[in-house]
Order: sequence, then structure tokens, then C-alpha cells
Amino acid sequence: MNQHAAATALLQAALRRRLVSVKEAMALRHVLAGCGADPQAIRGRLAHLPEQVSEATARALMDLLPPADAVDPESFQRLAHLGDGRLGSTWLGLSQASQASQASHAGLVVLKRFTSERVDETTAAALQRELAPLFSTGHHYLVRHLALVRGADGCWTLVQHYRQGRDASQRADIKGEASEARALTILRHTAKGLAQLHQLGLHHGQLHPGNVLLDGDGRAAIGDQALCGPANAPRWNAVLLGRQAWAAPEEFAEHPVGGPAADIYALGGIGWWLLTGAPPFAGTPDRQVLQHLGADRPDVRERAPGVSDLTAKTLLKCMQVDPAQRYPSAQALLHSLERNLDLLERPQKDTEPVAKPTNRSGPSPLLMEGLSSGENSR
Repeated sequence: MNQHAAATALLQAALRRRLVSVKEAMALRHVLAGCGADPQAIRGRLAHLPEQVSEATARALMDLLPPADAVDPESFQRLAHLGDGRLGSTWLGLSQASQASQASHAGLVVLKRFTSERVDETTAAALQRELAPLFSTGHHYLVRHLALVRGADGCWTLVQHYRQGRDASQRADIKGEASEARALTILRHTAKGLAQLHQLGLHHGQLHPGNVLLDGDGRAAIGDQALCGPANAPRWNAVLLGRQAWAAPEEFAEHPVGGPAADIYALGGIGWWLLTGAPPFAGTPDRQVLQHLGADRPDVRERAPGVSDLTAKTLLKCMQVDPAQRYPSAQALLHSLERNLDLLERPQKDTEPVAKPTNRSGPSPLLMEGLSSGENSR
């Protein structure tokens, strides 16, 4: 695996960012083979690839590579940039220590690198305590956490299992609006993840479509639980995190309070978005905040008339301004979603088969799975 680690990570990141096509990625994987886990060797190859990719694409790919003087925590190495958020940057990387035995795909992991301004030693200590249950708990609907480590430069990095596939946001870019059955299936899986999280005494705090990860079989799991904390504990303001499209009204308060009810609100907004291709409230971020706080609750049938009354009522209940009027728990929401699925006629379109590699002598299953799914902010 390590002989292809840098190339695999780069191409997975490039597919996620839609910098290359599947065909281009297949050709590049062959050319970049043998660079091992050395991003700078990849950089050298990309500088001399005029036939495989354009000069602009080669530059864009090189921009995903870490700088030559990158400082990483001991036992972990950044390989390719996945994206940036308000708290830091997210990378595909390599686990070089004992964590590799727990990580997916022989060592590939997701490294969420916090800026020192956002997560200092005190904050990291609190995160370590709060996230402790996730380091030892495996669940089909929650992405596994592996470690929270500090680098020589003082920056903290959260290490997570790498889940092959794409997120719900990318799914919409590729496939468009989901059928009701497909949307309910994704919401059902996500509600199961929330129920598990809440049973551990935690809440997510940053739920949005980019944190709902879909594997090659279409199963959803919740990722990026970096802001998880005790239920109803004060958290970062939703505006600071850029979550104006998905946050519950109480997360915009001067002293914001997150909790299970806020996660349920966000999941309702994600359901609205899956079915319509838009967030529940339109406009600028400031306008979205005002609408979350006081506008009439949006009815998904105004944008998607074919949605059943039951599903529309489920989403409306999730998105009530008063937390007490929402579902009392993720488990209660899960029961509602399962009822809706049971009552819905489920045609073949509720599944999204993913092409499987048939040439066993060809590219590795790791890359092929990512390529076939169109390829994990964050």
C-alpha cells in the first residue's frame, strides 16, 4: 500500500474536488505509481506530464500536496489536501504507527488539523475528554476516531478513519435531487448515527450535508465529530462556523447552546435539501439566520410537490423554532423515518448501485472504488 499511498491520496482528493475525471485519474495513477508516500516525488512527476493532463490541471493537483517543510504529528503524515474549514484544514494522510492496524485501507486516514488560534492546549484537553468515547467505540453509522495528537508546531490534529466514497453534498452535485425513498434511507442512517452519539452523552454540533458520508453501497455515516461535546453544553457560535444554512435557532444565541435537539433540527434541514437541492432557507447567510430565528417553517412540498405528507410533516417537526416542539430524541425521529419508509412504495430508483471493478489485474480496489463512486470539511 505505501508504494502507492501518495498517488492514491492525491487522486482521491482530486476526485472529491472534481479536478480530474475518472478517466484522467486512471491514467495518472499508472504514471504516478512508485512514488511511495513521498508527496514531493509526486510533485516532480506532475511537473513533467504534459500528455496526461493540462498544465493548469497539473498545477491544481500540486496545490493539493503539502509543502516540503510541512510539520506533522509523530506517526502521521499529510499527503493531500481535502479542504478548509473555520477551525482548520482537512487532509488525507498516512498512519505510520500502531494506529495503522485500526485505520482503513492499510494506513490512509483523515487528518483534521486545527489552527492554534482555534484549538489551544486547554481546548484540546476538553476535546480529548469529550471525544474519549468515540476513540473506543465502533459503529456502522459513525466514523471512527483514532487519536487527537499535537505536532511539533503546537497544532492539534484529530485523526479519523478514512471512509471511502463521497458525502451527501457531492452526491447531489453528481446525481441531483434524491427520490423520497433514497432521501429517507440516508436520513435513517444518519439518525441512527445521531442516536448512537446521543446515547454516549454527546452531540455533533456541526451537522451539514458535507458531514454525511456515503460509502460505495450507499450507506450513510456521520463524520467530522470534531465539535462533539456533552449535551446542552455551550459551544462555538454557528456564525463562526459558517453553518447559517443548517444551524438551529439556539445555536445563533449570544451564548449558543447545542445539544441533541440542535442535531435533530440540522438533520431536518439536510432532509429538505436532499429532496429539493436547496437549503430550507435561501438568501445571504445573514438572511438565513433571520429566517431560522423567526420565519414560518418551510414546507418541503412547496419545492417538491411529490413528497408524501408524512415526510413533509416529519421535516417540519424537526425544524420547529422551539426545541421542545421537535422530536424528543434521535431515536424518536428514527422511528418516524422508518415508518415513512415502510409506508412508502419503494421502486428500484431508491437504490444507487455503484460499479464494481471487474478487471482483477487492473488498478487497486481502493482507487477503483473511489473512481467508480465519483469521489471522503473536511
